[in-house]
Amino acid sequence: TSALFATKDGLDSQYIELDVVYEDAALDLAILKSKTNLKGCSIERKIYDIGEEVIAYGYPQPDYQGSSLKATKGIISSRMGYRDDAKTYQIDAALQPGNSGGPLSKCDKIVGVVVSRLAVDGSQNVNYAIKSNFLGAILDVLKIQNSGKAKPKDCTYTIISLDKKDLTE
Repeated sequence: TSALFATKDGLDSQYIELDVVYEDAALDLAILKSKTNLKGCSIERKIYDIGEEVIAYGYPQPDYQGSSLKATKGIISSRMGYRDDAKTYQIDAALQPGNSGGPLSKCDKIVGVVVSRLAVDGSQNVNYAIKSNFLGAILDVLKIQNSGKAKPKDCTYTIISLDKKDLTE
């Protein structure tokens, strides 16, 4: 069996164990809980319009780009996602594998969660993020309060899966 852990810049390679509280394979979204207090971000549930500037945070391609946090700026290209999915935005921020699960922010508030990029021949910077109002609705159903006040760069973590037998060796 495996265990999930969070880590980030400044944690001195400390791993913080996580439990899965909610998962939706179709959305590529999971809600994770830590037994350790981690910094949380404020979620803005407003729906933003086309042309609004956003910033995506994450840890893309760490084998090539290094393990430090990266930010990339873009705009909301459409209020609808892949095949007109109303739960997601289309964004043009340059994303790579490893950005998935990272926050999409505006004015230091979370406005979405980066989930995927379009990998069709010729497409460039066509990416998707789950809208924060949908994320907020999931948190409401799970009775999870959003009381975070940290900036997105301070509450973005790398999630890793380790085999439990490796932890005891």
